[in-house]
Amino acid sequence: MIYLIHGDEEFLRAEALAEIKTALGPPEFAQLNTAELDGALFRGRTCTTRATPCHFWRRAAWSSSTAR
Repeated sequence: MIYLIHGDEEFLRAEALAEIKTALGPPEFAQLNTAELDGALFRGRTCTTRATPCHFWRRAAWSSSTAR
């Protein structure tokens, strides 16, 4: 699931983000399955990299299969 929080009011954006984080449960577990991206620094490749599940496993599998 992707949430996009946009608007001119910093307070309202922060409040919306806090509500979402609260709904995810305990912070120590929620941070395992979430990524927070800053719009000012956002690049499309960052989104695809962060959204791809277990991308490091696929690279490791590819590397080990080519090493044979």
